[in-house]
Amino acid sequence: MMLSDLEHLLPNGLHDAELVRFSMDYAARTLELDVVVWTGDLASPQRREAYRPARVRIREVAYVVVEPPDTRYPWNEAGSREINVGTGMPPQSDSRLPEAPRGTERTWVYIKEHNRFLHFAGGEATMEWTGPELVRG
Repeated sequence: MMLSDLEHLLPNGLHDAELVRFSMDYAARTLELDVVVWTGDLASPQRREAYRPARVRIREVAYVVVEPPDTRYPWNEAGSREINVGTGMPPQSDSRLPEAPRGTERTWVYIKEHNRFLHFAGGEATMEWTGPELVRG
């Protein structure tokens, strides 16, 4: 299952998720994203702002590119980062990337507070919940 397939299993995909940490193990070609997933339901006032922490693991990573932050944004403040995720190449990005090798999928992660992207080409994706769901507010 690719990351785009995994996203379809989540109630809101990784839309408005929060990136807490990411790490790349080059020897194992594995990228890990510690995220807080928005699991809320807009139709339910009691669960509208529900979130749950998870670890997403992408294997067979061919490359990772982190664009430098837009210094007009609050990029230097501590805390998690709001993200959105998609496939392909976003037209707003100026990065020049290689084609995704066979068996991988080109993916972008938009980091709101940086107004920039994290790009990677990766294969199989898995996710595990790392804590309970919490309702904010």
